[in-house]
Amino acid sequence: MFHLLVKYDGWADGRDFLALERAFEFTDAELIPRSPDGALDFDRVLGAPALFTTEIRGKGAKYARVGTIGRVRSQGSRIQIDYTFDGTIAPLAFSTLERLTRELSIDSVELSRTHWAIKNIDLFKVLLATQSA
Repeated sequence: MFHLLVKYDGWADGRDFLALERAFEFTDAELIPRSPDGALDFDRVLGAPALFTTEIRGKGAKYARVGTIGRVRSQGSRIQIDYTFDGTIAPLAFSTLERLTRELSIDSVELSRTHWAIKNIDLFKVLLATQSA
């Protein structure tokens, strides 16, 4: 499982914000973490790796970064996401990311919309296969 985080103007270093309504778009219902009362439970998915990228026509860098989400806090209609990029993994060229959409279960419109999705795919397995090819 991995997180896919897409944002129009790219991702700041370490902390950024996203509209709460965009959390878990393009995510299969059984993967959406919920507490017993039905509220979103961000803490249940923090251990999975994350892939941070800019929208296709966005203003940010044209590459994706692998990292981890350390904390998520709700702030009214938006969420604050604290994260760390993995400095041992080179940024993934946008052209490579576009080529891997099928293997990563990324829908054709997802890279054109700011959102946070959870994918039931082993991110590192796909990236390792890319390095071997």
